[in-house]
Amino acid sequence: MVVSARGLPMSANMSAKTPSLTDFRRIVVKVGSSLIVDASASRVNEDWLASLTEDVAWLHGGKRDVLVVSSGAIANHHSSRRSALPFAQP
Repeated sequence: MVVSARGLPMSANMSAKTPSLTDFRRIVVKVGSSLIVDASASRVNEDWLASLTEDVAWLHGGKRDVLVVSSGAIANHHSSRRSALPFAQP
């Protein structure tokens, strides 16, 4: 029996290598709205957003599907309650 570094059983075809982003074709990035919006300045955190855009472009250029999601709760001042998205799908 093959055993992982944590002592868990592994099948013989499983790799003990830690996966990296380049190992995946589809990647979902969950972004907290507090990263997108600087609440203290009441504005979009443009430098951080530009950096995220560069990272997503790099991943997409490597033939990966990238989906970026955020609740937008803090940005919309709805952090304590849920609001329906105008384009929500069933």
